[in-house]
Amino acid sequence: QPGIEYQLLENEDGTNLAILVVGWHKDKYHNFVMYQVEIKHGKVKILADNTDSSIAERLEELGISASDIIFTYLEPEFEKGALELV
Repeated sequence: QPGIEYQLLENEDGTNLAILVVGWHKDKYHNFVMYQVEIKHGKVKILADNTDSSIAERLEELGISASDIIFTYLEPEFEKGALELV
């Protein structure tokens, strides 16, 4: 089996990025978006985070302020406290 491959997709100006997981693992084929983020107006919008680890936590470790991270997949009332949960 060839195994899993991670593919980076980005638009022309690098403001929308996604990592895809494609390939075979344990006799099962996988093809899904692992992460997708959009950078707009000085904010990082997390459009997808389909892992057990948190991309938001990693972004904070890299120096991005929690106030500049937006969870677009959460309802507005939960989004504000989401970083406190990771």
